[in-house]
Amino acid sequence: MKDHTGAKVKGYGKAQVDELVSKFNIQVENPVMIMTQEKQKSFITAKDKELFEFFNEATELKKMGSNYGVSLEKIQVCLVVCVILGFRH
Repeated sequence: MKDHTGAKVKGYGKAQVDELVSKFNIQVENPVMIMTQEKQKSFITAKDKELFEFFNEATELKKMGSNYGVSLEKIQVCLVVCVILGFRH
């Protein structure tokens, strides 16, 4: 951890950093929140398809789509079980 002048602040360990990340809801894996220099360079020179992938990653749309698919499969299984057991809606 560094202060406003760039000097290391003593006494900040992993637990304190984790607490700050949680308190300020910093999404370390989200490329919009934290962008490495390499990621920034590739973002600047990215083509449309790469920008779309970046957008999907940043907004977690791909993850939500995957979760939606899993949920849909579970609902379909439940409906089949209900039909087999003779439940009606």
